[in-house]
Amino acid sequence: MRGRSALNGYTLARNASANDERERVRLPADYQQHIVDRYLSAGVPLLDANSGFEPATFDDEVFARWAPILKGPWRFGFDEATEGENVARAFRILKDIPPRRKQVYTMIGHEPFVVCMDRIHRVIAAGGEPYVQPFIKLNSLTKAPAIRHDWTPQRLRRVQRWANRHIWRKAPFAEYHASVKTGASKASDTSGQLQLEAVP
Repeated sequence: MRGRSALNGYTLARNASANDERERVRLPADYQQHIVDRYLSAGVPLLDANSGFEPATFDDEVFARWAPILKGPWRFGFDEATEGENVARAFRILKDIPPRRKQVYTMIGHEPFVVCMDRIHRVIAAGGEPYVQPFIKLNSLTKAPAIRHDWTPQRLRRVQRWANRHIWRKAPFAEYHASVKTGASKASDTSGQLQLEAVP
């Protein structure tokens, strides 16, 4: 993942060393309101906020500001275990929003497998839908994810497919390879080539 802007700020991931360095910058409330007012004056709904919201600065005020125009999913990120408290608060604010409208960008590969899967399961348990994205270094010249910890290209691919195709609704990840794989999935898993899902 190369960095992600947000409607109430943005998260910029930089890879100067083995440790990820993150900056968060908050868009001023008056500028956010200016954007909302432009939509309201034009009578145009915001159908999809692709860039999403920054959990660290997402509060009741931000929700109330954007709710009148946002008709599509509420998107935000849960990229590191340390963001759990902020993400939990965002889910509390969005408690009355249907699950299909709570979509959470969830990075995998930069933390150990168990930690990443815990974040995915926490999103599901909180009533959201995870959208998994393998970690890609900012200075990477290709879209190939960085392989760290106990991850492998195959495991990255399988977790991404299991999450983004909503297979978790039918089977836990531990049973995915045995019970819900299609023939096409088996063929791609044994090809040795990493095929990433398209990011919306």
